Amino acid sequence: MKKIVFTLFVLIAMSQNVFAQGMTATLQSGENLSVFYGVDAFKEAYAEAKDGDQITLSAGTFDAPEGSISKSVKITGVGAYEETGNTVFESLTISGTDVRIEGILFSSTLYVSGSTNLIVTRCWVEKLNASSNYTNALFDQCVHKEIKGMPYAIDFTFKNCTIEDFSDVNTTSNIGKILNCVIYYYSSWYDIHKKPYAIYKNCLLGAESLSGNSASITCTAPSEFYYNVGFFVKKNTGTVTFNTTSTSLASNNSGGTFGDLFKGEILYPAKPQNAPTGEDGTVVGPYGGTGFSQYPAIPRIISKDIDGSTNDEGKINVKIEVKAEN
Repeated sequence: MKKIVFTLFVLIAMSQNVFAQGMTATLQSGENLSVFYGVDAFKEAYAEAKDGDQITLSAGTFDAPEGSISKSVKITGVGAYEETGNTVFESLTISGTDVRIEGILFSSTLYVSGSTNLIVTRCWVEKLNASSNYTNALFDQCVHKEIKGMPYAIDFTFKNCTIEDFSDVNTTSNIGKILNCVIYYYSSWYDIHKKPYAIYKNCLLGAESLSGNSASITCTAPSEFYYNVGFFVKKNTGTVTFNTTSTSLASNNSGGTFGDLFKGEILYPAKPQNAPTGEDGTVVGPYGGTGFSQYPAIPRIISKDIDGSTNDEGKINVKIEVKAEN
């Protein structure tokens, strides 16, 4: 146990020592640790990595390797939601199996073509895209500004996410799950926003605007199922209801107005004022259950106090406060 704790502490200290050493990528392969520096640090760490290894990144904007991430590695940054001090990639391509990504801001595009069993959690993704099939992908506690490539999505799950817009849809033979999410631009009367075929559960779904005072959302059986969801309208007043003739309609709550739900603010992540609840009254919608955390699950250093000189015993006092999210 002591060796595990010490190894984790060293990894954290090296990965977050941005100001003293510059950008770093720490590669943990079994019990061995290697540290790489600079904008190419991730490229160098990935070149040395093997399946099952962990790469932990400091804050900074890293260059991506040539080609795609095809090894089964875990890639963890320090976070994606601060004004400064995030771990950033402009773009990254994932094609491997069992890749896990956490705490990274993708300022342009995350490509996921060819990936299998991909997990992306607590990330900011400006654009998600694919040009070939990707299977069993989980996006959890993420912000997605635009989602493309849905025709290639097989057995996908979006969970506890804030999604601005889907710009295309998946096939009816490969429905996925959208759980505990806010989708700001889900529908509009001029139909530029796409509605993926999925099981929707405990979500808040937004209509951009209405052609009149009301609109009806058609549930296309058998590929769309709605459980305990609410709709809201942003650009004018009115109500949105389900098409009650749909055989796929399960149940729904009234969403209320955009102003009531979000105080008129479009935020990423969304901060709804109320959300779908379960039969016992507990919140199960955005973001009930596992909730939404902006920070990686690995411990992070939140304060450091290191004496500038030794004491009478020739020792340096060091106090480091570490916090971890669930």
